[in-house]
Amino acid sequence: MFGKSSSGVRNVGLYCLCLIFIVGVISVMLLNALRVISIREFETLDIVPLVRDERRYSFQMNEPDLCFKQTPFLVLLVFTTPHEVEVRDAIRETWGGVHSVVWSPNGDRVNVTSVFLIGIMPPSDAEATTNQAAVMLESQHNHDIVQYTEVDSSDTLVLKTLAGMAWAHRHCQQAKYIMKSEGDVFVNVEYLIKVLLYPGQPELTDYLTGQLVEGGRPHRDPQSKWFIPHDVYPDNIYPPFVLSSAYVLSADLVPKILNVSHSVPYFKLDDVYLGMCLARLGLKPSAPPRVHMFNAWFVVYSTCTYAYIVSSKGLSPDKLRYYWPIFMREKINSNRLNIIDNIFRIIKIIIIIKIISVILPHFLAMEK
Repeated sequence: MFGKSSSGVRNVGLYCLCLIFIVGVISVMLLNALRVISIREFETLDIVPLVRDERRYSFQMNEPDLCFKQTPFLVLLVFTTPHEVEVRDAIRETWGGVHSVVWSPNGDRVNVTSVFLIGIMPPSDAEATTNQAAVMLESQHNHDIVQYTEVDSSDTLVLKTLAGMAWAHRHCQQAKYIMKSEGDVFVNVEYLIKVLLYPGQPELTDYLTGQLVEGGRPHRDPQSKWFIPHDVYPDNIYPPFVLSSAYVLSADLVPKILNVSHSVPYFKLDDVYLGMCLARLGLKPSAPPRVHMFNAWFVVYSTCTYAYIVSSKGLSPDKLRYYWPIFMREKINSNRLNIIDNIFRIIKIIIIIKIISVILPHFLAMEK
């Protein structure tokens, strides 16, 4: 009697261990087979989005209906100079040509709109008239150029940045996010949307992210390109900011930056200035959820690397045109392999469930 009871207890224990093991295996396989995206919450500030004096940002070449053709989830604001026709063409042929992204297994998609922001050439430039005529023809053909009435130079990047924000706020009010990018940058638009700006999560608010710099110090060497004298900026540390090669901000933050810019003194470094505006608002940029998503330098190309970054800087038009078809082809092949892999995982889960359905009655019969 005692021996039979002991045997029954052992059988129950063995059954429980097997069941726990099988459930654990199924759980791990399901988590690997299904894409799980964590939803982060962000604190918001109660600031009225009222933009003052928008008329100071004037455009001699405009595309006011660009965002009405398709309501964009994301606006790509690409900074180039008037003469960089080849740069714009290369971007149109590569990542700037991504007009929609499927973000869910159900086929849900969001729209993307690209616009090139340029300034004007100095009147003293001998080629200014000829170049402007070429830009006008380019604009008539592509309808994606916005020209701000300020000379394009490194000293006017702050004004150009604010002008771009004012344009996006005025003409793309349905957009959820704005990305600013320079012309020599590769942007993985699909990864940006699927991983960072995932449409299935609550909208991020008061949000600015990119390659984050904390504890940055002013360059005091007069020979430096970024030289800032003490009388211009007496503090020894800048507020947190993101590097200007590529960054993303939520659309609700744009009018707040435009508003507060009226009370933030002009500063020639556009990325630092943006950090100053956020500091004045009582905000700071957010670090991206993964290290090296944004890169203000050239990342040596490999499809595996570029599949998991948002941006890489320092790519010429030729490099963009060379890498893009490789990137797209290998990404498609990778997606096919992932589909096959997930099918096999699901088959394994079905087999395990079948095994449980066979083993479980046997254990229950033993207990009786």
